[in-house]
Amino acid sequence: MFPMKLDYIPNPRAGPGAPPEVPAVTAVMRHEPWKQGDLIMWQSKMPRLRDDAEKCAQMLSGIVTDYTPNWSDMKTLLRELFQMDERDKIFQKDREIAQRGQGLNPWPTEDPNWNLATTDGMQTYRAAIGQLLEAVRQCGERVTNWTKVLECRQKPDERLSDYWTRLKATLLKYGGMTRENFQEPLAISVFVE
Repeated sequence: MFPMKLDYIPNPRAGPGAPPEVPAVTAVMRHEPWKQGDLIMWQSKMPRLRDDAEKCAQMLSGIVTDYTPNWSDMKTLLRELFQMDERDKIFQKDREIAQRGQGLNPWPTEDPNWNLATTDGMQTYRAAIGQLLEAVRQCGERVTNWTKVLECRQKPDERLSDYWTRLKATLLKYGGMTRENFQEPLAISVFVE
């Protein structure tokens, strides 16, 4: 529950008489707790995984970037931000990604004690976090909700281009489409009606 922050402090080995290759400052990772209010805010803003996996991944990525949480912190975040079935799905997807990848391991079930002060430790940590975020992205269920799609109608004072943009976003969110498989003819048929 205590995210990591990078601090630069004076190097005790530096000073008069020290070799020139000894840096004047050294980097130290330290825990800096996030506030309880942050968790509550994140919970209130986090959509359900099935509704918007991309937004879930973006929010989680922002938290990771701002706080550099360790394994235990991530366990807390995942427990607080996702329901049990969602967490199970994320870890299952993470294992699938690891099986397909080269040299990637699934998210550790026990604390790996990453040493974020070393290059290897930080690279291992970043790879694990990156893979976990990708697992969150891939968990999105593209279920078509035609009611939501058909509710998206042009407003009387709305420009056609603005309506098209809003309709496209609705189709991507509720129409079972991704940016990669967006079906322009289907979108136009809803657009024209």
